[in-house]
Amino acid sequence: MPIELFEEVRFKIMENEYGRRSPNTVYLLKNKIKCGLCGSTICPETGTGKSGKIKRYYKCLGRKKGNGCKKEIMRKDDLEKLVVDTTVNLLCTPDKLSDIAAKVLETHARKAQSQSTLNILEKEKSDIQKSINNLIAALEQGIFTPSTKSRLEELESQLSGIECKIAIERNKQDAVLTKDKIMKYISSALTKSPQMMINLLIDKIILYDDRIEIYYKYTDTTNPDDNNDRRDFLLCSISDMLPFSRADNSGVKQRNILVNIYI
Repeated sequence: MPIELFEEVRFKIMENEYGRRSPNTVYLLKNKIKCGLCGSTICPETGTGKSGKIKRYYKCLGRKKGNGCKKEIMRKDDLEKLVVDTTVNLLCTPDKLSDIAAKVLETHARKAQSQSTLNILEKEKSDIQKSINNLIAALEQGIFTPSTKSRLEELESQLSGIECKIAIERNKQDAVLTKDKIMKYISSALTKSPQMMINLLIDKIILYDDRIEIYYKYTDTTNPDDNNDRRDFLLCSISDMLPFSRADNSGVKQRNILVNIYI
């Protein structure tokens, strides 16, 4: 992957200026952020200052509805710049991207090796099959009641459902993830507009007052069950705290924030 690609990404972000030039302002992080204090969605918010200038923020919906949440209001441009710059810096060279892909692949391989979900399903199938075999043995000995027949039909239905789940789980494991696939997916996402890049690369953002957790995607989610099975791991924490402005009732201030990267 040429280094020029990353410079092109930076140029697009600077050119976009995080939606400020558009008459229909784009909130890049809309539908991506959750409040780390109360769990509510953090939504776009617009206000007008004393000078008449329009100000744009991200505000906790729980706080807006009066649920008692004290989550501070974040300025739109500062928060978006923090997220986009972190994303580009994280993937700003082919070497960094290669290292991330390798770590993701290593973790993915450990998960596949454990096969915890598949093992549980196989155990359930075995238990159901034993119960069915016991009922069939009882029938062969002439033991038959209406409840016996009902129970047998119930177990056969459960067995069919478990076998379907096992087939789905095995299909997931057959969809082999490779380092090349990860790098291609991320590289392709980096060539898109800032809005599309965020949609493709960021799964969710958890926002606190003193830190932000960014959860990245490394492949296209095509299976509706994938999000339920997602088990994130901490890739790194940016130790040199990143400053950005906030806005609350006391005005605009500066605060350092720690960025935790999950993938």
